[in-house]
Amino acid sequence: MELNTWQDWSPGKEQIRPRSFEDLAVDYLKAKRPGRAHLDGIKQLRAYFAGMELNGLNKQDVANYITWRRPRNKRFPDRLVSDTTMRRELGVFSAMINYANEAWDWELPNPIMGRRPKANKHRVRWAHPEQAKRLIRAAQQQRLTPWLADFIELGLNTGMRKTEMLRCELARVDLLNRCIHLYPEHQKSGCHSIVPLNRNARRVILRRLTWIKEHCPNTPWLFPSRIGQGKQPMTGVYKPFTQVCRQVELLDFRPHDLRHTFASWLVQAGVPLSELKEAMRHADIKQTEKYAHLRSDTAQRVVEVLDQDLTHSETHHEKSAFEEVGIVGEML
Repeated sequence: MELNTWQDWSPGKEQIRPRSFEDLAVDYLKAKRPGRAHLDGIKQLRAYFAGMELNGLNKQDVANYITWRRPRNKRFPDRLVSDTTMRRELGVFSAMINYANEAWDWELPNPIMGRRPKANKHRVRWAHPEQAKRLIRAAQQQRLTPWLADFIELGLNTGMRKTEMLRCELARVDLLNRCIHLYPEHQKSGCHSIVPLNRNARRVILRRLTWIKEHCPNTPWLFPSRIGQGKQPMTGVYKPFTQVCRQVELLDFRPHDLRHTFASWLVQAGVPLSELKEAMRHADIKQTEKYAHLRSDTAQRVVEVLDQDLTHSETHHEKSAFEEVGIVGEML
């Protein structure tokens, strides 16, 4: 009995307190106040890890989560959850554990490191300007969704994400300084930034304000829902958007592809990737580099250098030989 008492009380021996997922999530949210992307990840993680003690977390638990998560795509039941999505969610979990160990000395195991699925290849789907014009014209003819054309045009001219547009309060629209303010809770990066407004975007916002003044004068939202007199923002954009895309034969085009189109047009216009990164509000230039392949002017200049060298190195004898076989005109 004395020996057991001594071992339990032994100076310097710290009792390991069991930590549940809820303990970690609540303390992390209080300390870090993460952005929407982390909040979405924590919500998905909680559906599986709720009530689990993390002191004994192991690699099998990580593998079980991947197996459990893969078929659970609520938005598109016929699709599997992508590896990129699960990689992002487990990255949030890993960051939470690392923060707790560094900031609070929790000494939790982190079997997530090195076991996340590999990211999927980037999907970049964008519309040509003529396709975008047809899409906007088709949306303007939809009587049940008069806001849809404004949503499409604003996305094409600002590169804002779907949620950033639909949940944009009028108080954050700054027409004097030609921008929309985004606070940490409004975007994935969890930072404060601004979205510059060009002439087309300002024209869209003025149309929105005119419509709001007539139909929902007391709403705080740029895209208000007509249910409840504009007290809530618009939701359910995917279905009407998809219907209009099918009408103009723009297949496999999603609301987020408006953002891809915005970036693609800028790259093809010669905007450097460093400036595109700021316009897209990316945290890392690696996120922007997925659009680099759309810029062909650099490669064009390279092959033109070879063309010039070959032209200058051509001798009179070689040119005469080409003329004899009658292919000089065809080549030029």
